[in-house]
Amino acid sequence: MNTSPGNPGPTGPLSPGGGPPDGALTRVTQAVYLYLVVEGCFVLAALPGIAMLLFLRRDASNLPLYLLGVAFLLPALSAAFAALASARRGDDEATWPRYWRAYRANWRDTLKVFVPVLVVALLLGWNITFARASGLSGVFTGVSYALLTIMVIVGVNALVLLSLFSFRARDTARLAVMYCFAKPLRTLGIVSLLALAGGLVVLVGDWVFVVFASVFAGLLLSNARAMCEDVAARFVEPDAAEPQ
Repeated sequence: MNTSPGNPGPTGPLSPGGGPPDGALTRVTQAVYLYLVVEGCFVLAALPGIAMLLFLRRDASNLPLYLLGVAFLLPALSAAFAALASARRGDDEATWPRYWRAYRANWRDTLKVFVPVLVVALLLGWNITFARASGLSGVFTGVSYALLTIMVIVGVNALVLLSLFSFRARDTARLAVMYCFAKPLRTLGIVSLLALAGGLVVLVGDWVFVVFASVFAGLLLSNARAMCEDVAARFVEPDAAEPQ
């Protein structure tokens, strides 16, 4: 908190900038507050999808409804990426309005990119679910699993990119595919985080993702730092504005 020259603020040791000391406790408190606000915004924005995912019976017949619920979650997760990235850059805007401004700005592009992805995911999910009943070989099921995994990884890349940059939808998709293979360690990080999230959901319940959605978004964003820096260096004009 900056103080005016005539108001030195509270007594006590000051940071080099003249404000209160920026100690570990202050940083932890600010981080907890940031993630709580983002979590609250995410829950409000994704409430219809959360309700569907939590209360639907786990059955193959409900797969289209599950993916519809995911469609509600994606714009909310995109806004969480944008709000967390803004806070990490040290922007002055408060987290609550920053989240909702990002949500309004990105929800159309998010759905434009991900509705076709969800349709293909539905078809692959049906292939995996009904392969044995249809007499299809294990190779076919394995290929479906592999394609679905690649789609999820590319989808994470695309969601981060459209949250932080203002590219056209097709350019976002191309970059997402490129970085899926150009940054193998980062891709492995995505797989690890998704496996951890999936394991917790299976062992504990779907509500775990809802409660820790902002933390999960923060981990994915940290994992994507190298990709975002490379995109900014290679595909963004030097005099362009900061990514949104």
